[in-house]
Amino acid sequence: ADAAISASYFLGLVRCFEDDFLPLSESVLLLLIMYHYGSRGLNLRRAAHRLLLLWKAHVQEEGKWESVAVATVSVVESTLDANQRGLSAHLAAAHPDNFLTTKLLMEVSKRLPSVSERGARQMLEILYPWLSQQKLAALKPSQLIDQIKLILHLTSTYISRFPREVEGLWVAMAKGPSMNVKVIIGCLLDLGITKRSESYLFHANRACTFLSRAEPDLTVRAVVNFEPGPPVAPITVMPSRSSSKPSPSTSSKTRSQRHSRKIESDFKDLLQSLT
Repeated sequence: ADAAISASYFLGLVRCFEDDFLPLSESVLLLLIMYHYGSRGLNLRRAAHRLLLLWKAHVQEEGKWESVAVATVSVVESTLDANQRGLSAHLAAAHPDNFLTTKLLMEVSKRLPSVSERGARQMLEILYPWLSQQKLAALKPSQLIDQIKLILHLTSTYISRFPREVEGLWVAMAKGPSMNVKVIIGCLLDLGITKRSESYLFHANRACTFLSRAEPDLTVRAVVNFEPGPPVAPITVMPSRSSSKPSPSTSSKTRSQRHSRKIESDFKDLLQSLT
């Protein structure tokens, strides 16, 4: 109830400022804007952005830019970035869904080519909390392969532009459950058997370097004690020859799918605020 009252008050305040700038301390107003930049609701974050533009225009018009803005504008971007990472961490902690993380990776991969450089850095960074809590050993083989392929694609495409952020993807997975490093290296080796290309080997080697920087002991142990599994084969779906009865878990799967779609919607709102 208190959060709803606060949100309604802030939205009403923004509408008032859009009509006429109220006599309010510039520093106090900026703190209020920064607070709502980290709100969970997309409408609040957009309202905060509109108010920030009004604040900037007012400060410049009043001739206070040098005395007020220059001292604070340098922290605006870093504060916004921190708020976005905090919001992503909150969503990840509230919804620890292994499969959902892969779907969010796909969504980010689709949006990256169309956003600014700063937006791309933010999108890569807000994936960290999702990857660091993921239990890769619990994924189905097909899901694991899809995810590692997707992160390898992000690595090969963006490593030259965003080296720190791309390395952070691998570090986040390595810093998760202790089995993650072993699972990643096993998957990379299995994929290497089927791909056998210099480009793949280059980026897989780079990924292992990132893992070893984050968790050197786990990486060495995973490589030394690696036991090759069966070759990775293409996954084919055979048509069913007979009708089968619905599984008892169909209703729970439906609820899980609805739940996943809701979280995807929340995460897409977060991504939308970065574009």
